Amino acid sequence: MRPMTEAMLREKFFAATDYATIPGGRKKLKYLLSVLQRLKVTRPHVKVLDVGCGNGAITFAVASVGCEVVGVDVSESSIEHARESNRFVNARFEAVPGDEFDLEDTYDLIICSEVLEHLYRPERLLKTMVRHLKDDGFLFITIPNGYGPREILGRTEKFLRERLNLGKLIDEARSKVKMLDAATKCAVHTSNPDQDHVQKFTMKELTGLLRRAGLSAVERVNSIFIFSVLLRTKHGSVDDLDGRIADYLPHFMASGWYLLCRKRAHGA
Repeated sequence: MRPMTEAMLREKFFAATDYATIPGGRKKLKYLLSVLQRLKVTRPHVKVLDVGCGNGAITFAVASVGCEVVGVDVSESSIEHARESNRFVNARFEAVPGDEFDLEDTYDLIICSEVLEHLYRPERLLKTMVRHLKDDGFLFITIPNGYGPREILGRTEKFLRERLNLGKLIDEARSKVKMLDAATKCAVHTSNPDQDHVQKFTMKELTGLLRRAGLSAVERVNSIFIFSVLLRTKHGSVDDLDGRIADYLPHFMASGWYLLCRKRAHGA
């Protein structure tokens, strides 16, 4: 069998999920694939835990490149949806009771994508993930900048809809620039739509939270700026440009961040 090239691997990874259709999804998938490739160089069997997996959009992509992956979520409807959609023998899904749970295994990589901002006590989930992380493993966190342009835009839109009753005008403007509506974006993530952001993290706050949980970030990457939220294109050219722009911005101007974390050495 002909060995798979990097381009072929990326195509397979992207074909397994519709996550690339949402703003910032393309860049996140590319970065996650690069992390998996690094792990597969040094480990014969990469075991992955996807925490807050929702409908399995990211879990399926990870499974497509041969990793053994478990997706967990508190939403039973999301887990059921993921199980019904699952076509990978190396992926399985489990409902968990909350942010404190115990599985029988530890993992080379734990993914926690767009989860912590929904939790009133995010430190509980972080400590749970640390317990399930191998000593030389990685925790991959993606999270919105609580005061970044995307969050500010969302809060502004909510104010205009709820306080000034401008929902119809906003919907017309969204349609003209082909912005995804909230329901469409939500359906990619989860079958449980009632999830507001209850945390507005700064990088300083997030770094402190990680330290208290026994973690440190070994890589920090900006996600996107804002243009891919405002304008959709068929082939993702705006998404790619938006991601490249974010690479050159100070962290406080980005709409979100990717953090690759490891366990802190005792006493560090």
